[in-house]
Amino acid sequence: MPTCQVQLGEVVTPGLADPLSLTPFLRFLAERLDDLRPLLRHPVPKRVGLHEHPGVAGVPQAAEAILRMIPAWSSSIWRSRASAICATR
Repeated sequence: MPTCQVQLGEVVTPGLADPLSLTPFLRFLAERLDDLRPLLRHPVPKRVGLHEHPGVAGVPQAAEAILRMIPAWSSSIWRSRASAICATR
């Protein structure tokens, strides 16, 4: 699970009288594919590396649905599911 979701779900919202209802951004976009379609008209002949966070339901599927709408996008996806928490240096 991404650390931001852990922070909000386990630290911030338990103390609220009216807990936040959060929708992951990629799911938000995927729910609006028909609105996005006219904007995704320029070909992007690139490969994609998709680092999936398995703790958030529907996010990997939403990311793939959005990518598949891009014209000339290479359909090969390199997936990384090794860890739910990203570390950079």
